[in-house]
Amino acid sequence: MVGRFIKRDLNGAGMFLLLNLMGWTFGMFLTWIFPIVAGLNQLMNFSGIILFAGLTVWDTQQLKQFARELDGRLGMGGVVILGSLALYLDCINLFLPLIRTSRR
Repeated sequence: MVGRFIKRDLNGAGMFLLLNLMGWTFGMFLTWIFPIVAGLNQLMNFSGIILFAGLTVWDTQQLKQFARELDGRLGMGGVVILGSLALYLDCINLFLPLIRTSRR
């Protein structure tokens, strides 16, 4: 809902979120290899929830912008499919840390 109705441009936040995604992925990889600190795993789960919620908002705004730019043009179908795939992956990755958090 936030990504659909927000008026502010989130392009700068999108690059920040993508860089955070790379760092979060590296951190999750390290917690799998070195499961020494129990609190670090919880911190990674909570930060993953916030990260993928932000990515969902950013991808929703990107889809809204693409729909405005390609209104009625020929390439709109491919953009819609790629955008829906991005939102699907964001939602799946949002619920994985939620499941890991509630399991412990």
